[in-house]
Amino acid sequence: MKRINRILTSCIFFLTIFSYNFVYASIENSGIDTVGLNSFLQEAQSQIGMPSISCAVIKNNKIIYRYENGFVNLEHDVKVTNKSIYPLYSLTKPFIAVGVFSLIEKGKLKLSDSISKYVKDVPTSWNGIKIKHLLTHSSGLPDMVGSNPYELRDLSEKEAKERVYSLPLRFTKGEKYEYSQTNFWLLKEIIEQVTQEELSSFILQTQFSKQKSKNVFFSGDAREIIKNRVTPYFPWVKGKLMIDLTYTNGDYFYACNGFHLTLDEFIAWDERLRNNELISEDSKKQMWNLFPYAQSNKTFTYGWEATKLDKKNAYGFSGAMVTFYRVYPTEDLSVIFLSNGFSKMYNQDAFSDELIKLILE
Repeated sequence: MKRINRILTSCIFFLTIFSYNFVYASIENSGIDTVGLNSFLQEAQSQIGMPSISCAVIKNNKIIYRYENGFVNLEHDVKVTNKSIYPLYSLTKPFIAVGVFSLIEKGKLKLSDSISKYVKDVPTSWNGIKIKHLLTHSSGLPDMVGSNPYELRDLSEKEAKERVYSLPLRFTKGEKYEYSQTNFWLLKEIIEQVTQEELSSFILQTQFSKQKSKNVFFSGDAREIIKNRVTPYFPWVKGKLMIDLTYTNGDYFYACNGFHLTLDEFIAWDERLRNNELISEDSKKQMWNLFPYAQSNKTFTYGWEATKLDKKNAYGFSGAMVTFYRVYPTEDLSVIFLSNGFSKMYNQDAFSDELIKLILE
């Protein structure tokens, strides 16, 4: 309970306690406290009000812990299964970063390339911004989303582009870290220019099975009816758990937050990443090099956040406070966490740290 209390914030939202189904699998002699992990996740799920959780811990290419619990649709009591497909939200971005480095390996891109080499109509003031600045959120570009993400929903790509093109730069490139969806929108444009194919096709063909799978796809509209996709629930509108079907008018935000997949597909992708099937070990090390911000101590790499826990370095990212992924290279350990919402505000960084402490203990 003390761990959970540190995770919850003081924001007051309606807290829903669900009656969960509980499914987990663990490997004997895995060396981790499965009982403690089960207890922690059940308690967190109840207190934070997460309808469903799918979580996996992978070490040395083996799944040493797996937890699948709750409901992917509350109205119809649909329980989570290994077929449940989760939107990753901003956790999409590491997949895009891997795609960029695969193109760098092939000599089709350079981190030092200016964005204007590929996107011809950018404002003159953007000409000196390079691919490395997009990946590290050090471009100084204004955020396409603006202050209210709901405003963007009905804008076409042309309208969204015209709006962001009209805004001034926020700071000099390379100066500091400031998260901006514009960066990964531009990376989508660049990837499509270089490969001459849609981003979705490029990522699926190069990082997933050549045979099309219904368990992994891009979508920018949660209102689309897609079999096995989880229903998202958030408290943003009325301060209590509600269905929250976000969307954009087109596919232009695919690189920012459009990726969907099952836990099994994520586990298989993690194996390909650690086995250097997606990019080489040298490229991975380059991707995970800290970016030297001129006026900031932010620890961020080329598309991945760098964190440290118990003196162990990790690389990962998160999305919408419901998904996160962390890789501990020296431990040969990965943690995947997927959920479909929450009813009470909480500190996701504290939550992920507490979860991983139990794994590392």
